[in-house]
Amino acid sequence: MKYAVAFLVVMAAACGGAQAPTGPAPRPPSQAPSNLPAPLGPSVAVLTVEVFTVTSRRCGTWFCYVPALRVAETSGNSAALITALLFDLNAVPDGRVPPWNVSKMVPAGGVSHLIGEDTAGPEFEISSKVNATQVFVRIDFLDDQGRRGSVNAVAVVSQ
Repeated sequence: MKYAVAFLVVMAAACGGAQAPTGPAPRPPSQAPSNLPAPLGPSVAVLTVEVFTVTSRRCGTWFCYVPALRVAETSGNSAALITALLFDLNAVPDGRVPPWNVSKMVPAGGVSHLIGEDTAGPEFEISSKVNATQVFVRIDFLDDQGRRGSVNAVAVVSQ
């Protein structure tokens, strides 16, 4: 008899009263899925490349390139989240470098050193069989509302 009472209580709870939600609980905006499409329209953040230099040296039979990169957000209306840096040596197929996916913030109206040197040496280095004279970079970013933007720059390689 004890089991029958427990069964009836469970059945009564399942059949009566408030209905259980049929889907997952709504998420607060800060936990919204990240796979939503970016908002339409141009980025409010405006990035300019203030410094882009590249030095090279021989690394055995390879060439090693060390870029330095500083950008500024000039609109003052939105921060910019840098999401990727894409480099290309001499703009030839053999000179393409795999994207460097990053998460670096440039404050609205501020400046950020995206790549530089510290006491441990260069933060980022490119090794290639290509003896490049120029290096191209595309900087991909998102503004505060998730709108995409990009900016390009070219540097002449110095020895």
